[in-house]
Amino acid sequence: FSSIGEIEVYGVPAAYTQDGLVALFNGKTGEGDKWVDSVNGYVLPVAVDDNNGFNGQGYRSNGKKNYFPQEIVDLVNGSEFTVELLFGDFTSLGNDFNTFLNSANDNFALFRRVSKNELEFKFAGCPGTQRWTVADGLNRLQNALLTVTYKVGGTTVCYINGEPVAEAASPSAMGADNLFIGHEGNKQYDTTYKSIRFYNRVLTEDEIIANAAIDGFVYEKPVDPIETQTTPTF
Repeated sequence: FSSIGEIEVYGVPAAYTQDGLVALFNGKTGEGDKWVDSVNGYVLPVAVDDNNGFNGQGYRSNGKKNYFPQEIVDLVNGSEFTVELLFGDFTSLGNDFNTFLNSANDNFALFRRVSKNELEFKFAGCPGTQRWTVADGLNRLQNALLTVTYKVGGTTVCYINGEPVAEAASPSAMGADNLFIGHEGNKQYDTTYKSIRFYNRVLTEDEIIANAAIDGFVYEKPVDPIETQTTPTF
């Protein structure tokens, strides 16, 4: 929902960028043990217990893994994609990491490194020297929209609330064996996923800013200064 005062501007699926939208998991419409996307009807089975389940704002995740269907795995293993994660409050529980979107083979890992308090993206199994990182990670996740774009042979870019904050070269396909939200042990955390969106292409910066505005975040791109010309006097 909106972070601007008390005005609710969240949860209008038709207003998000539609071109390339493959799945939209809207937390306000989730119920029971299945989270059904509103675009293609893909089903994300979810754990339901005292620490996990739908809470009216989204899906609360704490200590259980929830696996996306194969169609989503195939998407992130393709030539390009965009994923958008809208979080509520985010509490760190793991001693080493808070891994909030992951594959079992760790080729895809979006996480916070606790020791450095940095957000990090391990993609295609790349070493740490090739990854983008974002400082002040725990604070940046609070009630935030995290957008990640990825293009094989191009770049992967991280946006927070519509603002580009980090990027890195992404030369290889992902190679994820599966994809899930939720984690346990030294990678655990407690948060509410209010919305999860997957696109089969890299969204433009303007499209990302527009989606962020629907979720209640206003970001204005810096304007390049206009060169002033002086008229010579004779």
